[in-house]
Amino acid sequence: MYAINKNLKYAIFLLIILLFTHCNKSASIYQSEDPAAKIKVFNLGIKGNTAADLLGRINDVVNLHPDLVIIMIGTNDSKPGSLSVDSYDTNLALIISKIMSASSAVMLLTPPPLIADNTKKRQDLLSALRDQMDSIGKVNNSYFIDVNDIFLKEAIATALNSLYDSDGIHPNIDGYKLIANAVYAYLKAGNIKVARIVCFGDSITFGVGSSKSYPAILQDLLK
Repeated sequence: MYAINKNLKYAIFLLIILLFTHCNKSASIYQSEDPAAKIKVFNLGIKGNTAADLLGRINDVVNLHPDLVIIMIGTNDSKPGSLSVDSYDTNLALIISKIMSASSAVMLLTPPPLIADNTKKRQDLLSALRDQMDSIGKVNNSYFIDVNDIFLKEAIATALNSLYDSDGIHPNIDGYKLIANAVYAYLKAGNIKVARIVCFGDSITFGVGSSKSYPAILQDLLK
């Protein structure tokens, strides 16, 4: 009888631990770029993500209780054969709604231009997704930065490929600095006060193509 009670207590203990771990998943697996910083920036970029994927993990964002969520998404939605392209606007609107319902502000960043795999069809599709992002942002009173336009303007002074990794899709350190500087300048110009920022997106947010992601660079700028 004692052995049964002991095993039951152990099973209950394990169940409590599992429930606690599940409820605190976001707090435990995501660390800010600099835990000691007064303003904390969290990088929730995942390679290959589409707007549908972001919607599927929206609770990871909400559970971090950010003051501001910066969203850049659309590059993978524009891939040939993507199943998420037709629902991009609906998914993005739902993402923004859920974030704002949690009392967080939203900043939208258009995806930068592509050098590789830049067919006319994909150019047009990515341009349409950027327009949708702009329109949805206006409806929801979100902050908005046209990163695509910033890259193209920078390319007037320097070759566009100088901002990219060799794959022609992901920015290099100079490209990520351009994104981070644009966000930092926007926050300062608007006197936007935040303590916790979540950067939400795909591999460009994650930082593929560089030793340092734009969220990490933004964290440095905010110190």
